[in-house]
Amino acid sequence: MNIFIAIGQNHVNNFEKLIQEQLVTSGINVLVSGSNVVFDAKYWDQTIISDRSFNNKSTSLIEQVSSITKKIKSYKTLIEQIDPLKSAATTIYISYIEDVLSNYLFFSFKPKVSIVVVEDGTLNYYDHSLKNIDTLKFKLKKIISFLFGIPFKKYAGHSSGAEDPRVTAQYLTFPKLAFVSKNAIQLPIERKEVPNLIDDLYFIGQESYGQLLGKEKFEELLKEMFSALKQAPFYEKVKKVYYKPHRNGTQIPKGVLRKVFDGKKIEIVNSALSSEDFYFEKAPCKHIAGFDSSTFPNIYSKLTDNDRKKVVFYVYPVNHELTLLFEKLNFVFLKN
Repeated sequence: MNIFIAIGQNHVNNFEKLIQEQLVTSGINVLVSGSNVVFDAKYWDQTIISDRSFNNKSTSLIEQVSSITKKIKSYKTLIEQIDPLKSAATTIYISYIEDVLSNYLFFSFKPKVSIVVVEDGTLNYYDHSLKNIDTLKFKLKKIISFLFGIPFKKYAGHSSGAEDPRVTAQYLTFPKLAFVSKNAIQLPIERKEVPNLIDDLYFIGQESYGQLLGKEKFEELLKEMFSALKQAPFYEKVKKVYYKPHRNGTQIPKGVLRKVFDGKKIEIVNSALSSEDFYFEKAPCKHIAGFDSSTFPNIYSKLTDNDRKKVVFYVYPVNHELTLLFEKLNFVFLKN
């Protein structure tokens, strides 16, 4: 039995790639995910799909409590469907154990369970642990989970769970750069040639920073980044800005973007496609910008060597622990 916990679309994509490349142990493949993901049914023997998205667009404390409560209530229903599967020998494919559902499955299965960690963006490349987590949000999750009868355990070490002795592998885009090097293996990457590159800007939102840093600080950083972008040499050539909001946090209003990028066409991308898939299928821009999104290395890893010379990633780092990773990938920093 293989149980795959997908919090976002990119998790599903990575899981299906592992199955496609026959890197998954034999047995029944069960996908557990939110309602908004797209999956290929041929890879799954069973799907346990929530009646709601796992995204969190809340900003205020009241909205946070409401969103977390609804999500955990949904998780309770999923857990009732997953628990009967515990009797079988199981491998859990997981990405991030600070999530309530992932945390529950990580700790509730018998010790003999095998665990495979599959990349969750940039967190695998720095010391991401409870010290990086919003303490209030963690406490809210713990309290609300308790009220629904779901244990939510404090964990030691990296938030991916990669240091746990039950982990047999962790599949990463850049295994040599992993913060936890134990069992790090290359995640299968399909390199894609982009013959139709356009001279536009793909702006990747990280609205979750609004929750972590506070609205005022987040808006200050946005203003600084936009100012730096508009001073960049490429900016005058840009005719259109594609804006892909993060799945968590409140997206930037189109009116604000029109004022910032005056004279440019604005397209807000609310697509079921992941940020990476949308880029390759709909918006193959020469210029990609944002704070320090995991979308950057994900797109970079799929580009051919020739296209890597043509596509430029502009980062305005908030999490300075990612600086080394981005330097090694030759990204352009919009500030020192």
